[in-house]
Amino acid sequence: MAYLDHPHTHRRLAGVAGVAAVHAVLAVGLAAGLTITYTLAPPEPPIKGETVVVKLPPPPEPVPDPVQNTPTPAPPIAPPAPIPIQQAAPIDTVIDFPPERDVARTVQPPADTLPTRPADPPAPAFTPRPPVPANSQASWITNADYPSLALRRELEGDVAYELVIDPRGRVSECRITASSGHRLLDTETCRLIERRARFTPASDEKGQSTGGTWRGSVRWTIPER
Repeated sequence: MAYLDHPHTHRRLAGVAGVAAVHAVLAVGLAAGLTITYTLAPPEPPIKGETVVVKLPPPPEPVPDPVQNTPTPAPPIAPPAPIPIQQAAPIDTVIDFPPERDVARTVQPPADTLPTRPADPPAPAFTPRPPVPANSQASWITNADYPSLALRRELEGDVAYELVIDPRGRVSECRITASSGHRLLDTETCRLIERRARFTPASDEKGQSTGGTWRGSVRWTIPER
């Protein structure tokens, strides 16, 4: 037990010594603080300056009162007195108008004396019609019909013609109405059409076959080889 209590004795002695040292330091600090002297700084000199004059703006002008500036209305003007109008005495005047003239009147003659209008002719029982081609126009003139002389000379052109068709539907006459500029082509056109063209003949208002005319044209162009 004595061995175990020995360390505790040294610890106690060390604690006591530490406390005593702390108190000594505090005592020295207090003594030094009582002997501290303070030096006061001299007061600052007063600030010297110049006098500045500030000009203030003039006060605003007074605003006129709109009620006081309103012009006084003019007094009403009385209307002028009415002017008296004197009425003239009535005048007894009689106006004589000329007598009415006799107006000539148109007298309608009796119905039996009017000229009678001729009666309209009866409507035709059949409607007349012109001749119509009975076969294909392309068969009238073909490329094989191109004249050899016209091919060698390279003749081309348009031919316009007029055909006279008889009551049987045959071409009785061929007339050139616009030439191609080449007599050879004009002549060949009429020769071929007169031989190959066939028509349904024209008919009159009675439905009977009659003669008529038919117009057409042919373009002669050298076929491509």
